[in-house]
Amino acid sequence: MAIKLVTKSEQQLIEIAKKKTTLLDAIRVMSWNQFKLDNPDYNKEYDDNLKAYANEFGNDWKADPIHEKSLDELVEFIKIDLGFTIEELLEYRKIHYGEKAEIKARVEAKGNFSVSVSNYQEAENDDEFGYPPY
Repeated sequence: MAIKLVTKSEQQLIEIAKKKTTLLDAIRVMSWNQFKLDNPDYNKEYDDNLKAYANEFGNDWKADPIHEKSLDELVEFIKIDLGFTIEELLEYRKIHYGEKAEIKARVEAKGNFSVSVSNYQEAENDDEFGYPPY
């Protein structure tokens, strides 16, 4: 396998794509949490939340036109339509994943076993949009 040397312009495109993916993930997390509040019985017919996510929310999320926005359009949407600053949105995302990591650590410490709760890493690409499946 050959080593790929990245040009400055390619690196800038990579950074733009990563910023867009991170912002989309923050919106997805907020939307998923709101979906669960609006639909308290969403997971009654599924044996776990991952299946409920995939069947009740995931397909609609993937089909949403928000994915077609450029980074600049997404930033404008976040500020004007959603009313958040970028910093607020990223902080919400950080808290969300921090809480997931704490829950995983507590469960593993209590039971002395491994838990399959995904701890999101920037490099993971669990679906076509690069988001973890929860």
